[in-house]
Amino acid sequence: MKAFENEKEKIYWIRIKDGKFVYWNGEKEIFYDEMKGKIINFYLKVNEINGQEFEECIFTLICENEKYLLSMRVDSSYFRIFCNYLPNLDLNDTVLIKVKMDIVLGKKKGAIFVKQFEKWIKAYFVRDNMKDYPGPKMITLGDKIIYDNTDQVNYWKAYLKNIFKVQQIRNNLIGNDPDDLPF
Repeated sequence: MKAFENEKEKIYWIRIKDGKFVYWNGEKEIFYDEMKGKIINFYLKVNEINGQEFEECIFTLICENEKYLLSMRVDSSYFRIFCNYLPNLDLNDTVLIKVKMDIVLGKKKGAIFVKQFEKWIKAYFVRDNMKDYPGPKMITLGDKIIYDNTDQVNYWKAYLKNIFKVQQIRNNLIGNDPDDLPF
C-alpha cells in the first residue's frame, strides 16, 4: 500500500471569459463555446484578486469519467441565468451548456443556454411569471441607478444548497444495498 497515489484524478477547472468557456492547460488559455456534463454538486468559495474579495460558485460536472469544475462569480449574470435553468433540468442526466457574449449599447451582455434531451431548456422564472423570485433593488447613487441583485443571489444559493442536499440523499439511497438501511 502506498502512502501517496501517483496517479491523480484529472480535474479541469473551467471559467467563463468574454462569452467563452476557458480552460488553462498550464501554457495557454483554451476557449470553448460549449461544454457538457452531468451536474453532480456545487460549493461556494470566497476568492480574492488584487485585494478585492468576491464569492464564486463552483459547479462539479462529470463527463465521460472526467471531472470539470465550472466556476462562476455569484455576482455575475452568468450565475443568475444558469441557476434559472436548474429547476427545469433533470439533474440525473447530462446537459449541454452554451455561453455567449454580445455588446449591446456599448455594454457587455452575457448569456447562457442549456440543452437537455435534445431540446433547449426554458428558464424557470420569466418576466411574465416571476413567482417567488425576488427582483433586483434599484439604488440611486448621485445621478446613476444601480441594480442590487443580492436578494437574487441569496435565493439561488439557498436553492442550490437545498436541491443538492436532496440529490445527495437520493443518490445515497439509490446506490445503497436495500438491506443496508441508513439508520
